[in-house]
Order: sequence, then C-alpha cells, then structure tokens
Amino acid sequence: MKKIFNIYLLGAILMFMGINTTLFAQENNEQATENTVDNSEAAKLNKEGETKYFAKEYKEAIVLFNKSIQKDSLYLKAYINRGKAKRELLDLRGANADFKKAIELNPKEKDKDAYLSRGNAKFLTGDYQGSIQDYDKAIEIDHKYSEAYYRRGISKYNTSDKDGACLDFSKAGELGYYKAYDMIKDLCRDK
Repeated sequence: MKKIFNIYLLGAILMFMGINTTLFAQENNEQATENTVDNSEAAKLNKEGETKYFAKEYKEAIVLFNKSIQKDSLYLKAYINRGKAKRELLDLRGANADFKKAIELNPKEKDKDAYLSRGNAKFLTGDYQGSIQDYDKAIEIDHKYSEAYYRRGISKYNTSDKDGACLDFSKAGELGYYKAYDMIKDLCRDK
C-alpha cells in the first residue's frame, strides 16, 4: 500500500507540474469572460507572457508578467500567471506569494483559479492542510469544480483521511473528472 501511495504522490506531483499548460488556457479563458476586456499595455505584456508560458519558456514568461505588473500593479491575471510560471520552476514560495496577492486583489473572492493554484503550490510544499483549505474555498466559490474535489481528495489522502479522500474522488468523478475513478479503484477499495 505504501508503494501505491508513493506512486500516486509522485503522479500527483507530476500531474500538478504537467497539466498546468493544458489547464492554463482554460483557466484564463474563464477569467477573460469574468473580467472586462483590457487592451492596456499590461494586458498586452500578460498575453506575451502567456505565449512564452505555453512554449514552456517559464523564465521569459515571468519577465513579461513582471513587466505587466509594473504597468498595472492591480492586474490580477498577471499575478496568477506569474504564480503558475513560478510553480513550474518549483519556486513554490514565490508562487504562493503571487496567488496570495491575486486573492487579495479580488476581495469578492470569486476567483476559484487563484485558490486552486495556491492550493496546488501548498500541496507541493507538503502543506496538505493549507491546500485543503484553499480547495475548500475554490469549491465554495464553484460547487461543481471537479478538479478542486479531485485535488482536495489527494490532499486528504496525504493527511490519512481516506474516507474524505474517497468521497472527494467520487464527487470529482460524478462531476466529470473521470481519472478520479482510477484513484477510487486503487486507493479506496477495502482489501
């Protein structure tokens, strides 16, 4: 069982690192519909940073996100994007700081992505309780956020809350995050 746990822990870490590029576009498209269209210089620099991010040129992306933030220190998307790029480079403290700033800039707490991203960074530092709290907040904002249930399940499993983890995996699968069923199959069966 410990070997399975270690494999899933490694898989979870790789998942957090590997699928971010795919999710990046989806997350930012959702944000774009929620935020007003901004044709400012900050938005242009942020868009250039996203292009570098997709090309896995994370350091160059961070430079552009920094410039975007210099142009507009309240530009929420630039903080989230810079945090994601820092997370890819395993600068987890820096990523957490950017996600925290993004959350502070959005006092209505409607940015589920900022909470999910900060939870992911906390998970990677071993702060499972902190990640659970952030996933809870993302779920509070969007109770159908299947990925947040899935990732919260992984965090709960790491805190020895197997029952809670299995319930979260089940909810994630029910909401369409089908790889959660693999976790149920491997981790939630009574042997």
